[in-house]
Amino acid sequence: MKSEVKDKANVITVNYNDSLPEIWNSYQSAGLVDKRTGLYNMYYTIQAKVPGAVAKTKPELPDNPAWQYKRNADKQIVSIADDGGNPIMTLKYRKNGAIWYMTYFNGSLATRRDVYDAAGFLSVTQYLDRTNNSQVTLENFYRPDHSLAMVKQYGSNHELSIQLVNKEEAITNVFHSEAQLLNWWLASVLQQQNSVLVMGVNAPLFDQCLQATNDNFHLLPIVSADDLDNQHVQDIINGKSKLSSLVVTDRDVQTTIEKQMTRDLEITVMPAAEVRA
Repeated sequence: MKSEVKDKANVITVNYNDSLPEIWNSYQSAGLVDKRTGLYNMYYTIQAKVPGAVAKTKPELPDNPAWQYKRNADKQIVSIADDGGNPIMTLKYRKNGAIWYMTYFNGSLATRRDVYDAAGFLSVTQYLDRTNNSQVTLENFYRPDHSLAMVKQYGSNHELSIQLVNKEEAITNVFHSEAQLLNWWLASVLQQQNSVLVMGVNAPLFDQCLQATNDNFHLLPIVSADDLDNQHVQDIINGKSKLSSLVVTDRDVQTTIEKQMTRDLEITVMPAAEVRA
């Protein structure tokens, strides 16, 4: 990745990741990217997140002596139930002890989830389908000052509405697909010189972004074990693609590609990151 991300190039990522600063710091510590390299993430720019900023307060937990509090080995509360044993909320912690997300219940059904980023700010609130609470029906994305930045509404027939909201709470843009949102965002980001878009090789807009590559805009694909038969990966391995650098998710993927490749490739192994349970 280091020769691909040259000097003051900007790395662009487009997926939501509430641990992105930690992952980026691990890349820099491992020497995979130059410390002068800029990082642009679609969600982080929409949510106006400030690098290095840390939340000054922690999430408040309900305190009721009649309720039941289950704790883990570190004495952290992991679930709260009422005096009848009915769940009220469950909590997931990061490895450093900070709250990652809190899931709220109505009866036995999970109805809402608050997700906190690695800096401790409330980042997303997800509202869950009451008949199938593995389905998200609405997502609110917040700025660090708690103002609403973006709303995603998911319909029952897979329709999608995405609204961008300014600090005056006025809707500024409306999109009806992730592709429309990404196209709008990339239209401004691509004006940055020496930009590198890091994207999963199976992402819906990979083909479009590949066609847009030029001397100032580069594409760095992420390849997992499930992607080894992907046509783009095979083209890279066999020298049929203009791409010659890629990021792999583990050493096994790297070994498999090195056994198959017919030309020199620059392969970077992605450092291990905390994975949501």
